[in-house]
Amino acid sequence: MKPARSERVKTALALGVLGGALAGALSAQEAEDFGFGEVVEVQLVNVEVWVTDGKGRPVNGLTAEDFEIVEDGQTVAISHFAEVQQDRPVKMSFEREPLPAESPQTPDIQPGHLVLYFDQLHLRASSRNRFIEDLRDFLVAEKVPPERVLLLSQEETLKTEVTFGSSWPEFDEALDRLAKTAPAGGRVAAEKRLAIRNVELEWLLAQERSAAGAGGGVSNVEAACDVFLPRAVPLIEAYARESQARIAVSLDHLANAASFLSGVPGVKTLLYVSDALERAPGADLVAFIRHLCVTQQGAPLLILSNELGRDFERLTRHANANRVTIYALQSLGLVSGVTGGAENASMDFRGAAAFDSAVRNNERDGMSMLAVETGGRTVFDRNDFGEELDRIAGEMSGYYSLAYEPRHGGDEGEHEIKVRLKSKNLVARHRRGYRDMSSEERMTERLQAAEYLGLVDNSLGIRLAAGTPQSAGGSMVTLSLYVLVPVDRITFMPAENQSIARLSVQLSTRNIKSQKRILERKVFRVPRPADLNQEMIGLAMKIEAPAGIHLVAVGLRDDATLESSFVSTTLELNASAQ
Repeated sequence: MKPARSERVKTALALGVLGGALAGALSAQEAEDFGFGEVVEVQLVNVEVWVTDGKGRPVNGLTAEDFEIVEDGQTVAISHFAEVQQDRPVKMSFEREPLPAESPQTPDIQPGHLVLYFDQLHLRASSRNRFIEDLRDFLVAEKVPPERVLLLSQEETLKTEVTFGSSWPEFDEALDRLAKTAPAGGRVAAEKRLAIRNVELEWLLAQERSAAGAGGGVSNVEAACDVFLPRAVPLIEAYARESQARIAVSLDHLANAASFLSGVPGVKTLLYVSDALERAPGADLVAFIRHLCVTQQGAPLLILSNELGRDFERLTRHANANRVTIYALQSLGLVSGVTGGAENASMDFRGAAAFDSAVRNNERDGMSMLAVETGGRTVFDRNDFGEELDRIAGEMSGYYSLAYEPRHGGDEGEHEIKVRLKSKNLVARHRRGYRDMSSEERMTERLQAAEYLGLVDNSLGIRLAAGTPQSAGGSMVTLSLYVLVPVDRITFMPAENQSIARLSVQLSTRNIKSQKRILERKVFRVPRPADLNQEMIGLAMKIEAPAGIHLVAVGLRDDATLESSFVSTTLELNASAQ
Protein backbone atom coordinates (compact mmCIF):
# COMPACT_ATOMS: atom_id res chain seq x y z
CA MET A 1 0.00 0.00 0.00
CA LYS A 2 1.51 3.31 -0.98
CA PRO A 3 0.71 6.46 0.94
CA ALA A 4 -2.00 8.74 -0.39
CA ARG A 5 -0.96 11.95 -2.09
CA SER A 6 -2.84 15.18 -1.75
CA GLU A 7 -4.42 17.13 -4.57
CA ARG A 8 -2.77 20.51 -4.07
CA VAL A 9 -4.49 23.63 -5.41
CA LYS A 10 -2.75 26.76 -6.62
CA THR A 11 -4.66 29.70 -5.18
CA ALA A 12 -6.43 30.67 -2.02
CA LEU A 13 -9.71 31.13 -3.86
CA ALA A 14 -9.59 27.56 -5.08
CA LEU A 15 -10.16 26.50 -1.49
CA GLY A 16 -13.60 27.97 -1.56
CA VAL A 17 -14.97 31.30 -0.24
CA LEU A 18 -17.30 31.35 2.74
CA GLY A 19 -20.90 32.09 1.93
CA GLY A 20 -23.78 33.08 4.16
CA ALA A 21 -24.95 29.55 4.82
CA LEU A 22 -21.50 28.46 5.91
CA ALA A 23 -20.92 31.54 8.04
CA GLY A 24 -23.92 30.51 10.15
CA ALA A 25 -22.15 27.26 11.00
CA LEU A 26 -19.14 28.96 12.60
CA SER A 27 -20.21 28.40 16.17
CA ALA A 28 -16.98 26.95 17.59
CA GLN A 29 -15.11 28.79 20.32
CA GLU A 30 -11.52 28.59 21.40
CA ALA A 31 -11.45 26.13 24.29
CA GLU A 32 -10.58 26.69 27.89
CA ASP A 33 -10.39 24.04 30.59
CA PHE A 34 -13.97 22.87 30.87
CA GLY A 35 -13.61 19.56 32.65
CA PHE A 36 -12.96 17.18 29.78
CA GLY A 37 -11.69 13.90 31.18
CA GLU A 38 -8.19 12.81 30.22
CA VAL A 39 -7.99 10.26 27.42
CA VAL A 40 -5.04 7.90 27.66
CA GLU A 41 -3.59 6.97 24.27
CA VAL A 42 -1.90 3.58 24.25
CA GLN A 43 0.82 3.28 21.62
CA LEU A 44 2.37 -0.03 20.72
CA VAL A 45 6.14 -0.05 20.41
CA ASN A 46 7.06 -1.88 17.20
CA VAL A 47 10.52 -3.43 16.99
CA GLU A 48 11.87 -4.88 13.74
CA VAL A 49 14.54 -7.53 14.32
CA TRP A 50 16.99 -8.98 11.79
CA VAL A 51 18.45 -12.31 12.90
CA THR A 52 21.62 -13.83 11.45
CA ASP A 53 23.81 -16.82 12.21
CA GLY A 54 27.53 -16.79 12.92
CA LYS A 55 28.30 -16.31 9.21
CA GLY A 56 25.94 -13.37 8.77
CA ARG A 57 23.25 -15.36 6.96
CA PRO A 58 19.56 -14.56 7.63
CA VAL A 59 17.76 -17.00 9.90
CA ASN A 60 14.10 -17.84 9.25
CA GLY A 61 11.52 -19.92 11.07
CA LEU A 62 11.85 -18.53 14.59
CA THR A 63 8.81 -18.09 16.83
CA ALA A 64 7.93 -15.62 19.55
CA GLU A 65 9.29 -18.05 22.15
CA ASP A 66 12.78 -17.50 20.71
CA PHE A 67 12.72 -13.80 21.62
CA GLU A 68 12.70 -11.70 24.76
CA ILE A 69 12.32 -7.90 24.86
CA VAL A 70 13.79 -5.85 27.69
CA GLU A 71 12.91 -2.16 28.07
CA ASP A 72 14.90 -0.11 30.56
CA GLY A 73 16.14 -3.29 32.23
CA GLN A 74 12.72 -4.90 32.65
CA THR A 75 11.28 -7.71 30.54
CA VAL A 76 8.06 -6.75 28.75
CA ALA A 77 5.41 -9.05 27.29
CA ILE A 78 5.49 -9.51 23.53
CA SER A 79 1.90 -8.78 22.54
CA HIS A 80 2.33 -9.22 18.78
CA PHE A 81 4.76 -11.29 16.76
CA ALA A 82 5.16 -11.84 13.03
CA GLU A 83 7.76 -13.17 10.65
CA VAL A 84 7.77 -11.07 7.49
CA GLN A 85 9.20 -12.79 4.43
CA GLN A 86 9.73 -11.37 0.99
CA ASP A 87 7.84 -13.79 -1.24
CA ARG A 88 5.47 -15.36 1.28
CA PRO A 89 2.55 -14.14 3.36
CA VAL A 90 3.21 -12.74 6.79
CA LYS A 91 3.21 -15.51 9.41
CA MET A 92 1.84 -14.30 12.74
CA SER A 93 1.69 -15.85 16.19
CA PHE A 94 1.61 -14.73 19.80
CA GLU A 95 3.97 -15.69 22.58
CA ARG A 96 1.59 -14.49 25.25
CA GLU A 97 -2.06 -13.49 25.46
CA PRO A 98 -2.71 -11.03 22.60
CA LEU A 99 -4.24 -7.64 23.08
CA PRO A 100 -8.04 -7.56 23.51
CA ALA A 101 -9.99 -7.58 20.27
CA GLU A 102 -11.39 -4.13 21.01
CA SER A 103 -7.88 -2.65 21.32
CA PRO A 104 -7.43 0.13 18.74
CA GLN A 105 -3.80 -0.87 18.27
CA THR A 106 -2.68 -3.55 15.83
CA PRO A 107 0.84 -4.31 14.64
CA ASP A 108 1.78 -2.08 11.73
CA ILE A 109 3.07 -4.52 9.10
CA GLN A 110 2.96 -2.99 5.64
CA PRO A 111 5.30 -2.94 2.63
CA GLY A 112 8.45 -1.00 3.47
CA HIS A 113 9.46 2.34 2.01
CA LEU A 114 12.97 3.31 0.92
CA VAL A 115 14.35 6.83 1.42
CA LEU A 116 17.49 7.71 -0.58
CA TYR A 117 19.24 10.55 1.25
CA PHE A 118 22.19 12.26 -0.46
CA ASP A 119 24.17 14.45 1.98
CA GLN A 120 25.64 16.89 -0.53
CA LEU A 121 27.56 18.69 2.23
CA HIS A 122 29.70 15.59 2.71
CA LEU A 123 29.75 14.02 -0.77
CA ARG A 124 32.27 14.36 -3.58
CA ALA A 125 31.00 14.43 -7.16
CA SER A 126 33.08 11.51 -8.43
CA SER A 127 32.16 9.04 -5.70
CA ARG A 128 28.52 10.15 -5.63
CA ASN A 129 28.12 9.72 -9.39
CA ARG A 130 29.69 6.26 -9.28
CA PHE A 131 27.11 5.25 -6.71
CA ILE A 132 24.31 6.83 -8.77
CA GLU A 133 25.09 4.48 -11.66
CA ASP A 134 24.74 1.43 -9.40
CA LEU A 135 21.56 2.95 -7.98
CA ARG A 136 20.06 3.28 -11.47
CA ASP A 137 20.52 -0.43 -12.09
CA PHE A 138 18.95 -1.21 -8.74
CA LEU A 139 15.90 0.99 -9.36
CA VAL A 140 15.37 -0.38 -12.88
CA ALA A 141 15.27 -3.91 -11.45
CA GLU A 142 12.45 -2.73 -9.13
CA LYS A 143 13.64 -4.73 -6.13
CA VAL A 144 11.74 -1.94 -4.38
CA PRO A 145 8.88 -0.52 -6.53
CA PRO A 146 9.67 3.10 -7.47
CA GLU A 147 6.34 4.30 -6.04
CA ARG A 148 7.65 3.32 -2.59
CA VAL A 149 10.93 5.24 -2.95
CA LEU A 150 11.64 8.83 -1.89
CA LEU A 151 14.72 10.73 -3.10
CA LEU A 152 16.08 13.57 -0.94
CA SER A 153 19.17 15.72 -1.41
CA GLN A 154 20.56 17.96 1.28
CA GLU A 155 23.05 20.77 1.32
CA GLU A 156 22.23 23.89 3.33
CA THR A 157 18.55 23.07 2.70
CA LEU A 158 16.69 19.79 2.30
CA LYS A 159 15.15 19.18 -1.11
CA THR A 160 12.65 16.55 -2.22
CA GLU A 161 13.91 15.40 -5.61
CA VAL A 162 11.27 12.70 -6.15
CA THR A 163 8.42 11.87 -3.79
CA PHE A 164 6.58 8.63 -3.09
CA GLY A 165 4.22 7.49 -5.82
CA SER A 166 6.55 8.46 -8.66
CA SER A 167 7.64 6.40 -11.66
CA TRP A 168 11.02 5.17 -12.85
CA PRO A 169 11.34 7.88 -15.59
CA GLU A 170 10.87 10.53 -12.90
CA PHE A 171 13.68 8.97 -10.88
CA ASP A 172 15.90 8.73 -13.94
CA GLU A 173 15.43 12.43 -14.64
CA ALA A 174 16.07 13.36 -11.00
CA LEU A 175 19.28 11.31 -10.88
CA ASP A 176 20.46 13.08 -14.04
CA ARG A 177 19.89 16.43 -12.34
CA LEU A 178 21.60 15.31 -9.17
CA ALA A 179 24.66 14.01 -11.04
CA LYS A 180 25.16 17.46 -12.59
CA THR A 181 25.22 19.33 -9.28
CA ALA A 182 28.44 20.26 -7.48
CA PRO A 183 28.37 18.85 -3.94
CA ALA A 184 30.46 20.40 -1.17
CA GLY A 185 32.27 17.23 -0.14
CA GLY A 186 35.34 17.97 -2.25
CA ARG A 187 35.80 21.32 -0.52
CA VAL A 188 35.23 19.71 2.87
CA ALA A 189 37.89 17.07 2.15
CA ALA A 190 40.30 19.83 1.06
CA GLU A 191 39.70 21.67 4.34
CA LYS A 192 40.56 18.48 6.21
CA ARG A 193 43.81 18.04 4.26
CA LEU A 194 44.69 21.69 4.84
CA ALA A 195 44.11 21.37 8.59
CA ILE A 196 46.37 18.31 8.69
CA ARG A 197 49.08 20.03 6.66
CA ASN A 198 48.97 23.16 8.83
CA VAL A 199 49.33 21.10 12.01
CA GLU A 200 52.28 19.23 10.56
CA LEU A 201 53.98 22.43 9.39
CA GLU A 202 53.64 23.82 12.90
CA TRP A 203 55.30 20.69 14.24
CA LEU A 204 58.20 20.96 11.81
CA LEU A 205 58.68 24.65 12.65
CA ALA A 206 58.53 23.88 16.37
CA GLN A 207 61.23 21.25 15.95
CA GLU A 208 63.45 23.70 14.11
CA ARG A 209 62.98 26.43 16.71
CA SER A 210 63.58 24.12 19.67
CA ALA A 211 66.72 22.72 18.01
CA ALA A 212 68.07 26.20 17.34
CA GLY A 213 67.38 27.22 20.93
CA ALA A 214 69.05 24.14 22.36
CA GLY A 215 72.29 24.80 20.50
CA GLY A 216 74.29 22.32 18.49
CA GLY A 217 71.37 21.68 16.18
CA VAL A 218 69.90 19.04 18.54
CA SER A 219 66.09 18.92 18.73
CA ASN A 220 64.36 18.39 22.03
CA VAL A 221 60.86 16.91 21.72
CA GLU A 222 59.57 18.38 24.96
CA ALA A 223 60.89 21.83 24.05
CA ALA A 224 59.32 21.45 20.60
CA CYS A 225 55.96 20.63 22.21
CA ASP A 226 56.17 23.79 24.32
CA VAL A 227 56.34 25.77 21.07
CA PHE A 228 54.00 23.52 19.07
CA LEU A 229 50.93 23.12 21.30
CA PRO A 230 49.99 26.82 21.71
CA ARG A 231 50.05 27.17 17.91
CA ALA A 232 48.46 23.84 16.92
CA VAL A 233 45.51 23.82 19.33
CA PRO A 234 43.85 26.97 17.87
CA LEU A 235 44.14 25.47 14.39
CA ILE A 236 42.33 22.32 15.51
CA GLU A 237 39.71 24.33 17.39
CA ALA A 238 38.95 26.42 14.30
CA TYR A 239 38.66 23.31 12.14
CA ALA A 240 36.43 21.60 14.74
CA ARG A 241 34.06 24.59 14.97
CA GLU A 242 33.60 24.85 11.20
CA SER A 243 33.06 21.12 10.90
CA GLN A 244 30.63 21.06 13.80
CA ALA A 245 28.47 23.76 12.24
CA ARG A 246 28.32 21.88 8.95
CA ILE A 247 27.57 18.52 10.60
CA ALA A 248 24.83 20.13 12.71
CA VAL A 249 23.08 21.18 9.47
CA SER A 250 23.05 17.57 8.27
CA LEU A 251 21.74 16.32 11.62
CA ASP A 252 18.98 18.94 11.65
CA HIS A 253 17.80 17.93 8.19
CA LEU A 254 17.99 14.23 9.02
CA ALA A 255 15.83 14.92 12.07
CA ASN A 256 13.40 16.84 9.87
CA ALA A 257 13.20 13.87 7.50
CA ALA A 258 12.58 11.52 10.44
CA SER A 259 9.72 13.81 11.49
CA PHE A 260 7.81 13.92 8.25
CA LEU A 261 8.39 10.21 7.61
CA SER A 262 6.21 9.56 10.67
CA GLY A 263 3.17 9.74 8.38
CA VAL A 264 4.48 6.99 6.09
CA PRO A 265 3.10 3.58 7.12
CA GLY A 266 5.29 0.65 8.09
CA VAL A 267 9.06 0.39 8.18
CA LYS A 268 11.09 3.20 6.64
CA THR A 269 14.62 2.36 5.43
CA LEU A 270 16.70 5.53 5.07
CA LEU A 271 19.87 5.02 3.01
CA TYR A 272 22.19 7.83 4.11
CA VAL A 273 24.76 8.38 1.34
CA SER A 274 27.84 10.35 2.32
CA ASP A 275 31.64 10.30 2.22
CA ALA A 276 32.11 11.26 5.88
CA LEU A 277 30.22 12.26 9.00
CA GLU A 278 32.35 12.95 12.06
CA ARG A 279 30.85 12.68 15.52
CA ALA A 280 33.88 14.38 17.13
CA PRO A 281 35.46 16.64 14.49
CA GLY A 282 39.15 17.17 15.15
CA ALA A 283 39.48 14.21 17.52
CA ASP A 284 41.89 12.50 15.13
CA LEU A 285 44.11 15.59 15.04
CA VAL A 286 44.05 15.79 18.83
CA ALA A 287 45.06 12.13 19.06
CA PHE A 288 47.94 12.85 16.70
CA ILE A 289 49.38 15.75 18.66
CA ARG A 290 49.01 13.77 21.88
CA HIS A 291 51.03 11.06 20.14
CA LEU A 292 53.71 13.61 19.34
CA CYS A 293 53.74 15.21 22.79
CA VAL A 294 53.38 12.21 25.07
CA THR A 295 54.84 14.09 28.03
CA GLN A 296 52.16 16.79 27.91
CA GLN A 297 48.93 14.77 28.07
CA GLY A 298 47.44 17.32 30.43
CA ALA A 299 47.71 20.17 27.94
CA PRO A 300 44.34 21.93 27.47
CA LEU A 301 42.75 20.77 24.21
CA LEU A 302 39.27 21.85 23.18
CA ILE A 303 37.21 19.40 21.14
CA LEU A 304 33.57 20.26 20.49
CA SER A 305 32.38 16.66 20.59
CA ASN A 306 29.99 16.55 23.55
CA GLU A 307 27.33 18.75 21.97
CA LEU A 308 27.43 16.87 18.68
CA GLY A 309 27.32 13.58 20.54
CA ARG A 310 24.07 14.62 22.18
CA ASP A 311 22.70 15.71 18.80
CA PHE A 312 23.50 12.31 17.30
CA GLU A 313 21.78 10.58 20.21
CA ARG A 314 18.66 12.75 19.95
CA LEU A 315 18.49 12.11 16.21
CA THR A 316 18.69 8.33 16.53
CA ARG A 317 16.11 8.21 19.35
CA HIS A 318 13.84 10.38 17.20
CA ALA A 319 14.29 8.17 14.14
CA ASN A 320 13.58 5.09 16.24
CA ALA A 321 10.34 6.58 17.55
CA ASN A 322 9.15 6.88 13.94
CA ARG A 323 10.46 3.47 12.82
CA VAL A 324 13.16 4.90 10.57
CA THR A 325 16.06 2.48 10.15
CA ILE A 326 19.24 4.11 8.82
CA TYR A 327 21.75 2.36 6.57
CA ALA A 328 24.93 4.45 6.22
CA LEU A 329 26.70 4.05 2.88
CA GLN A 330 30.11 5.65 2.27
CA SER A 331 30.25 6.24 -1.48
CA LEU A 332 33.99 7.07 -1.31
CA GLY A 333 34.91 3.40 -1.57
CA LEU A 334 38.49 2.17 -1.22
CA VAL A 335 40.92 5.12 -1.26
CA SER A 336 44.43 5.90 -0.03
CA GLY A 337 44.97 7.68 3.29
CA VAL A 338 44.99 11.45 3.69
CA THR A 339 48.75 11.50 4.29
CA GLY A 340 49.54 9.67 1.06
CA GLY A 341 48.96 12.60 -1.30
CA ALA A 342 51.67 14.38 -3.26
CA GLU A 343 51.41 17.44 -1.01
CA ASN A 344 52.57 15.34 1.96
CA ALA A 345 55.24 13.31 0.15
CA SER A 346 58.18 15.20 1.66
CA MET A 347 56.72 15.53 5.14
CA ASP A 348 58.19 13.88 8.21
CA PHE A 349 54.79 12.74 9.41
CA ARG A 350 55.30 10.44 12.40
CA GLY A 351 52.91 7.51 12.59
CA ALA A 352 51.29 8.30 9.23
CA ALA A 353 49.67 4.86 8.85
CA ALA A 354 48.13 4.99 12.32
CA PHE A 355 46.98 8.56 11.70
CA ASP A 356 45.35 7.59 8.38
CA SER A 357 43.45 4.89 10.23
CA ALA A 358 42.37 7.37 12.93
CA VAL A 359 41.13 9.83 10.30
CA ARG A 360 39.19 7.14 8.46
CA ASN A 361 37.58 5.86 11.65
CA ASN A 362 36.70 9.38 12.79
CA GLU A 363 35.05 10.22 9.47
CA ARG A 364 32.96 7.05 9.72
CA ASP A 365 32.13 7.36 13.40
CA GLY A 366 28.96 9.41 12.94
CA MET A 367 27.74 7.20 10.10
CA SER A 368 28.30 4.12 12.24
CA MET A 369 26.30 5.55 15.14
CA LEU A 370 23.34 6.39 12.89
CA ALA A 371 23.23 2.81 11.62
CA VAL A 372 23.94 0.90 14.82
CA GLU A 373 21.52 2.83 17.04
CA THR A 374 18.62 2.56 14.58
CA GLY A 375 19.08 -1.12 13.71
CA GLY A 376 20.63 -0.56 10.29
CA ARG A 377 24.06 -1.39 8.86
CA THR A 378 27.09 0.42 7.50
CA VAL A 379 28.43 -0.08 3.97
CA PHE A 380 32.13 0.85 3.89
CA ASP A 381 35.07 -0.01 1.61
CA ARG A 382 32.96 -0.80 -1.45
CA ASN A 383 33.52 0.35 -5.01
CA ASP A 384 30.57 -1.67 -6.34
CA PHE A 385 27.30 -1.18 -4.49
CA GLY A 386 24.90 -3.37 -6.45
CA GLU A 387 25.15 -6.38 -4.14
CA GLU A 388 24.69 -4.24 -1.03
CA LEU A 389 21.63 -2.51 -2.48
CA ASP A 390 20.08 -5.90 -3.23
CA ARG A 391 20.80 -7.02 0.32
CA ILE A 392 19.18 -3.90 1.76
CA ALA A 393 16.09 -4.52 -0.38
CA GLY A 394 15.91 -8.06 0.98
CA GLU A 395 16.16 -6.85 4.57
CA MET A 396 13.34 -4.37 3.93
CA SER A 397 10.98 -7.27 3.27
CA GLY A 398 12.47 -9.99 5.45
CA TYR A 399 12.53 -9.52 9.23
CA TYR A 400 10.76 -10.33 12.49
CA SER A 401 8.19 -7.84 13.73
CA LEU A 402 7.67 -7.68 17.49
CA ALA A 403 5.44 -5.30 19.42
CA TYR A 404 4.70 -4.59 23.06
CA GLU A 405 2.76 -2.18 25.23
CA PRO A 406 5.13 -0.02 27.29
CA ARG A 407 4.42 0.68 30.94
CA HIS A 408 4.49 4.39 30.20
CA GLY A 409 2.74 6.42 27.52
CA GLY A 410 3.77 9.75 26.05
CA ASP A 411 6.13 10.50 28.93
CA GLU A 412 8.62 12.15 26.54
CA GLY A 413 11.39 10.13 28.17
CA GLU A 414 14.14 8.10 26.51
CA HIS A 415 13.93 4.32 26.77
CA GLU A 416 16.43 1.58 26.02
CA ILE A 417 15.45 -1.57 24.11
CA LYS A 418 17.28 -4.89 24.12
CA VAL A 419 16.19 -7.99 22.23
CA ARG A 420 17.54 -11.29 23.51
CA LEU A 421 17.52 -14.59 21.65
CA LYS A 422 17.17 -18.00 23.23
CA SER A 423 19.98 -19.31 21.03
CA LYS A 424 23.40 -17.89 21.87
CA ASN A 425 24.61 -18.74 18.37
CA LEU A 426 22.35 -16.19 16.70
CA VAL A 427 22.71 -12.42 16.47
CA ALA A 428 19.80 -9.96 16.64
CA ARG A 429 20.02 -6.51 15.08
CA HIS A 430 17.39 -3.93 16.07
CA ARG A 431 16.89 -0.34 17.13
CA ARG A 432 18.41 0.24 20.56
CA GLY A 433 16.01 2.73 22.04
CA TYR A 434 13.56 5.54 21.37
CA ARG A 435 12.11 8.71 22.83
CA ASP A 436 8.46 8.40 23.75
CA MET A 437 6.59 11.32 22.22
CA SER A 438 3.50 13.06 23.54
CA SER A 439 0.32 13.00 21.48
CA GLU A 440 0.93 16.66 20.58
CA GLU A 441 4.37 15.85 19.19
CA ARG A 442 3.02 12.92 17.19
CA MET A 443 0.33 15.16 15.76
CA THR A 444 2.92 17.80 14.78
CA GLU A 445 5.03 15.21 12.98
CA ARG A 446 2.04 13.79 11.12
CA LEU A 447 1.31 17.37 10.10
CA GLN A 448 4.81 17.61 8.63
CA ALA A 449 4.13 14.48 6.59
CA ALA A 450 1.11 16.20 5.06
CA GLU A 451 3.13 19.37 4.48
CA TYR A 452 6.34 17.94 3.02
CA LEU A 453 5.07 14.81 1.28
CA GLY A 454 1.42 15.66 0.62
CA LEU A 455 0.33 12.58 2.58
CA VAL A 456 -3.38 12.75 3.34
CA ASP A 457 -5.15 10.82 6.09
CA ASN A 458 -8.65 12.26 6.29
CA SER A 459 -10.84 9.82 8.20
CA LEU A 460 -12.81 12.70 9.73
CA GLY A 461 -13.62 14.11 6.29
CA ILE A 462 -12.45 17.68 6.97
CA ARG A 463 -12.31 20.35 4.25
CA LEU A 464 -10.70 23.77 4.00
CA ALA A 465 -12.26 27.09 3.04
CA ALA A 466 -10.74 30.55 2.86
CA GLY A 467 -11.87 34.09 3.42
CA THR A 468 -10.69 37.10 1.42
CA PRO A 469 -6.94 37.90 1.69
CA GLN A 470 -6.19 41.25 3.37
CA SER A 471 -3.03 43.33 3.15
CA ALA A 472 -1.20 43.50 6.50
CA GLY A 473 1.28 46.16 5.43
CA GLY A 474 4.42 45.83 3.36
CA SER A 475 4.64 42.39 1.82
CA MET A 476 2.58 40.72 4.55
CA VAL A 477 -0.85 39.23 3.86
CA THR A 478 -3.50 38.09 6.34
CA LEU A 479 -5.90 35.30 5.44
CA SER A 480 -8.65 33.64 7.44
CA LEU A 481 -8.67 29.90 6.90
CA TYR A 482 -11.55 27.70 8.06
CA VAL A 483 -11.40 24.01 8.87
CA LEU A 484 -14.79 22.52 8.03
CA VAL A 485 -15.68 19.44 10.08
CA PRO A 486 -18.71 17.19 9.45
CA VAL A 487 -20.92 17.19 12.55
CA ASP A 488 -21.61 13.46 12.31
CA ARG A 489 -17.87 12.59 12.37
CA ILE A 490 -17.01 14.08 15.76
CA THR A 491 -17.89 13.00 19.29
CA PHE A 492 -19.92 15.20 21.65
CA MET A 493 -19.52 14.58 25.37
CA PRO A 494 -21.69 15.78 28.29
CA ALA A 495 -20.17 18.87 29.92
CA GLU A 496 -21.54 22.07 31.47
CA ASN A 497 -25.18 21.00 30.98
CA GLN A 498 -24.64 20.58 27.28
CA SER A 499 -22.93 18.31 24.78
CA ILE A 500 -19.64 19.56 23.43
CA ALA A 501 -16.76 18.29 21.33
CA ARG A 502 -13.16 19.24 21.99
CA LEU A 503 -11.13 19.60 18.79
CA SER A 504 -7.39 20.28 18.58
CA VAL A 505 -6.16 21.97 15.41
CA GLN A 506 -2.61 22.51 14.17
CA LEU A 507 -1.91 24.69 11.15
CA SER A 508 1.48 24.80 9.45
CA THR A 509 2.53 27.12 6.63
CA ARG A 510 5.87 26.95 4.81
CA ASN A 511 7.08 29.52 2.29
CA ILE A 512 8.25 27.76 -0.87
CA LYS A 513 11.05 30.26 -1.48
CA SER A 514 12.43 30.95 2.00
CA GLN A 515 11.37 27.60 3.54
CA LYS A 516 10.33 29.56 6.67
CA ARG A 517 7.74 27.61 8.63
CA ILE A 518 5.01 28.93 10.95
CA LEU A 519 3.08 26.62 13.27
CA GLU A 520 -0.20 27.62 14.95
CA ARG A 521 -2.16 25.58 17.50
CA LYS A 522 -5.68 26.03 18.81
CA VAL A 523 -8.10 23.95 20.85
CA PHE A 524 -11.82 24.52 20.19
CA ARG A 525 -14.88 23.67 22.27
CA VAL A 526 -17.76 22.97 19.94
CA PRO A 527 -21.37 22.81 21.26
CA ARG A 528 -23.67 20.35 19.54
CA PRO A 529 -25.56 22.40 16.91
CA ALA A 530 -29.15 23.23 17.84
CA ASP A 531 -30.09 22.94 14.17
CA LEU A 532 -30.27 19.22 13.50
CA ASN A 533 -29.87 19.89 9.78
CA GLN A 534 -26.48 21.60 10.21
CA GLU A 535 -23.91 19.38 8.52
CA MET A 536 -20.63 21.26 9.02
CA ILE A 537 -18.88 23.18 11.79
CA GLY A 538 -16.24 25.75 10.88
CA LEU A 539 -13.10 26.34 12.98
CA ALA A 540 -11.42 29.66 12.23
CA MET A 541 -7.65 29.99 11.97
CA LYS A 542 -5.65 32.97 10.74
CA ILE A 543 -2.54 33.09 8.55
CA GLU A 544 -0.21 36.09 8.46
CA ALA A 545 2.63 35.49 6.05
CA PRO A 546 4.66 37.25 3.36
CA ALA A 547 3.31 37.29 -0.17
CA GLY A 548 4.23 34.26 -2.22
CA ILE A 549 3.42 30.60 -2.55
CA HIS A 550 3.00 28.64 0.66
CA LEU A 551 2.46 25.01 1.49
CA VAL A 552 -0.31 24.74 4.08
CA ALA A 553 -1.06 21.66 6.15
CA VAL A 554 -3.84 21.25 8.69
CA GLY A 555 -4.23 18.55 11.30
CA LEU A 556 -7.38 18.10 13.39
CA ARG A 557 -7.83 15.71 16.31
CA ASP A 558 -11.05 14.77 18.09
CA ASP A 559 -9.78 14.77 21.68
CA ALA A 560 -12.56 12.42 22.82
CA THR A 561 -11.60 9.59 20.47
CA LEU A 562 -8.07 10.70 19.47
CA GLU A 563 -9.05 10.19 15.83
CA SER A 564 -7.17 12.60 13.54
CA SER A 565 -7.26 13.98 10.01
CA PHE A 566 -4.44 15.61 8.03
CA VAL A 567 -4.79 17.52 4.76
CA SER A 568 -2.60 19.91 2.79
CA THR A 569 -2.89 22.43 0.00
CA THR A 570 -0.95 25.20 -1.72
CA LEU A 571 -1.81 28.89 -1.29
CA GLU A 572 -0.65 31.85 -3.34
CA LEU A 573 -0.89 35.00 -1.20
CA ASN A 574 -0.99 38.25 -3.13
CA ALA A 575 0.65 41.34 -1.57
CA SER A 576 -1.86 43.60 -3.37
CA ALA A 577 -4.81 41.98 -1.56
CA GLN A 578 -7.32 44.47 -0.24
